[in-house]
Amino acid sequence: MKFILTSLLALAGLGLSAQGVCTINPGDQNRDFCEICATDTDGSGPAIVDGVFTGTLIIERDVTYSISASCLETVVFADQVLIRAVQKSYLTFGADPIVAEGTNVTAEAMRNNQLEINAYGTTYTPFGSNTFQDFANRMMASTTPGALLVPGSSQSSSLPVELTSWTATPSDGRVDLAWTTAGEFNHDHFSVEHSTDGVRFTTLTRLRGYATTHVPAAAGTHYYRLRQHDFDGHTTAFPVLEVSLDAAAAALTAYPNPVTAGAELHFSA
Repeated sequence: MKFILTSLLALAGLGLSAQGVCTINPGDQNRDFCEICATDTDGSGPAIVDGVFTGTLIIERDVTYSISASCLETVVFADQVLIRAVQKSYLTFGADPIVAEGTNVTAEAMRNNQLEINAYGTTYTPFGSNTFQDFANRMMASTTPGALLVPGSSQSSSLPVELTSWTATPSDGRVDLAWTTAGEFNHDHFSVEHSTDGVRFTTLTRLRGYATTHVPAAAGTHYYRLRQHDFDGHTTAFPVLEVSLDAAAAALTAYPNPVTAGAELHFSA
């Protein structure tokens, strides 16, 4: 990750003017994504430069392609990213993509027919004006803290808070959220955000501490995002965590447990 961030800063200093194009053709189905996109596939320049993908990814017609987890561990998607799927094409992400803070993602379908993007444990199909907007929103929600990729930005690459751990643990119908940091500068407070679809988040609480508990209204899959707020209003979103809550455990819970006399006792049913 240190190598990736160093490359990001170098590109940010250049303004990220290069927008490459990576085209996956039927004959590329057994080739590595990192190899294909680091070469100039159509004269527009490579889309991956020094471990950073910026530009356009085209999945041609009749292509079923999977981006390997090992490749995704070494690449960060940054600045402006366009993913375009042509008719009868299927794209699978072998692992959650690393997305730099400030990245704008667009995903579109050339034909609204037999098209899929598989990522984040979900199968996305085009809707509306032939877009994968739900996938694009999910990808933008998974930003990587500390990556400076807004061209011309004066933001520092150093974080006011260095996050050393961030966990979401289900327990008896609730989710225990905790994090630790190493060093804080210009830090005001944290906010914890919650989502049931991984796209639309709402703020659960704002606090200066390092732990909180959430009792979801229903069982199922829940998503949590930690956001750090500076005194100057700048915020940094840390990675989204996914939690599966068992229906039986969520039926009736009370916390804290044990409880002391005079303290509030919370129930969820």
